[in-house]
Amino acid sequence: MTGTKDIKIIQKEIRDVLRQICSTVSFLPLLDCPCSFDLHIYATPEAVIPEQWGERGPCFIANSEELQLKSFSTSIHRMNTVVSYKAD
Repeated sequence: MTGTKDIKIIQKEIRDVLRQICSTVSFLPLLDCPCSFDLHIYATPEAVIPEQWGERGPCFIANSEELQLKSFSTSIHRMNTVVSYKAD
């Protein structure tokens, strides 16, 4: 499957998301200890998923704050980005 959206536009949109993530350091809680994070990708049931990806249900953080970031799309996929964190 091939998309119709120009690769330069897609790359710019991805850079915009990454730039926005970097700029959140001014208001997200400071992480002053070693930590890790999970990347969750939600797909439609008919989506082709790489074999090395695991399947699991939604993961919710109790009493979390959520920060909606920019979205981007190829002409095939749409990516919505959200940071969920516990302010406590």
